[in-house]
This record gives sequence, C-alpha cells and structure tokens, in this order.
Amino acid sequence: MRSKAILALVCGMLLPALCSCVPAKKQGSPDAIRLCRFVRNSELDKLQQEIDSGTPLDELASDGKAALHIAAELNNVEAARMLIEGGADIEVQDWRADVTPVGFAVHHKAHEVTELLLDKRADPYQTGYSEMSVILLAMTADDYEMVKKLIDRGVDIDDSDRGGDTPLHYSVVPVFDIKYFDLLIQSGADTTARNAFGESVYEYAVKMKASPERLEYIRRYLPEH
Repeated sequence: MRSKAILALVCGMLLPALCSCVPAKKQGSPDAIRLCRFVRNSELDKLQQEIDSGTPLDELASDGKAALHIAAELNNVEAARMLIEGGADIEVQDWRADVTPVGFAVHHKAHEVTELLLDKRADPYQTGYSEMSVILLAMTADDYEMVKKLIDRGVDIDDSDRGGDTPLHYSVVPVFDIKYFDLLIQSGADTTARNAFGESVYEYAVKMKASPERLEYIRRYLPEH
C-alpha cells in the first residue's frame, strides 16, 4: 500500500511536466532503436560493434529514450559502461520530460548504474523530474538504501524541487516511512527550510494531513514548534 501511495504522489508531481513536454508524435532514430534493442537484450557484442563503427549514441528511439536511458532503467551496468566509454552523453535527455540517465537509474532502483553515472560526474540535481535531485527521486522510489548511499556521497540533502520542497519536507508526508525523516535529521538536514509557499517542514506536514502522532514526533526536532 505504501508503494502505491508513493507512486500516486510521484505521478501527481510528474504528470504536468510530462503533459507539457510530450509531442503529439515523434519519429525514433533507426540507429537509436537498434542500439536500445541491443541494450535490452544484453547483446553486448553487437552493441560494441555499433560503438566501434561510429554509430551516434545519443539519438532517441520512438519511446523518447537513448540507449543509455535503457541501460540505466534496466541496471545493465556493462552496457552503460560501454556506452559511456564509447562517448555517450551522460546528460542526454529523453523527449518526454527531459529526464537524464541518472534520473532513470534512481527511479528504477538501478544501484550499480546510478553509482557508475555519479562516478562519471553525472549531475545529481538536474534529473529532469520536476527539478528533483537524486535524493528526492530515491525517496519517491522508496529506496532507503540509495538515499543513504547518496548522503554518504555528499549529495546536498537540502536541495529542493521546483516548488521549494526539500527532502525533509517530503519525509513528513504520511506516505513516507518515518525512517526517512530520522535519517535526514541525523545527517544534518536544515530544519528551518521553507518551500516556495513559505511553509516550514512542520506546516507542510500539517497541510499534508500527517497524523497527530507523527506531528508530535517530528515537532521535537523542528524549531519553534
């Protein structure tokens, strides 16, 4: 039930962006369609042949994704490494919502590819998902282990989405396990942060109809409440 609730929350955040970005029709590149098929089927020899022959690696298939997007969402780390070493753009964006490969990787809980992309200096803050950082994406994917890994990597735990909500704002929403709030507090999250509407973390929790027990718990860690 928690996963379904989080999915509903994420869809509500992403659908406006998707609707505004999706063209009526898009013709996919034949090269991209072929590359994506090789990645999906893990036909790495054929993929390497395409790379060696100079096939463009960043063109988009009819579903709006480049080969590196497919490698990211399938956690195909070998294909991802081959594409990157072959010159693929780690910041290539899909045409549905300008989502980058690291955005796909985190959203699909693809840990190995996420770490590979971050090691290659993929931008952890501009993922394409409504200006959500990789930490926010990991939370909406209900991936606690990835959130911990990202914090350990030094990703800014106070980076906000386009509405000004920080990971700490997200963590007090009832659909999220309270362990996210605890982790962020322990990691030094800014308890005074306010979103674009001027709402503190506590005020946001009230607006999102957190239970009295949850409100009582979080208020101990927040100023002026």
